[in-house]
Amino acid sequence: MYTTLGLYAVGGIVLFFSTAYVVILIALALMLVAGGGEMNSIMVASHELMPRKHRGKASMMIINGINFGGTVLAVLALATSALKGQAVVSVQRDVVAMRAPP
Repeated sequence: MYTTLGLYAVGGIVLFFSTAYVVILIALALMLVAGGGEMNSIMVASHELMPRKHRGKASMMIINGINFGGTVLAVLALATSALKGQAVVSVQRDVVAMRAPP
């Protein structure tokens, strides 16, 4: 669990300060690996903490929440795709890293 949190932190910090495209991709890959590792912990915790009556609903809401997050990022990527050149990478990096544009 701490390994994935560390990967999130490292990936986010690298993404925040990166300027090269390859470094941005590496940071995003680190964050995706961390997300995949956290999913198992989240599912186990929901199974252990939720009452038997609500376990199925909780599991479906967690999975749908993940899909919703991906949908939001996809919409933001499409909204910024009209920009030209380096501006696309800069805006998308700002969105993912939740950083205020310069």
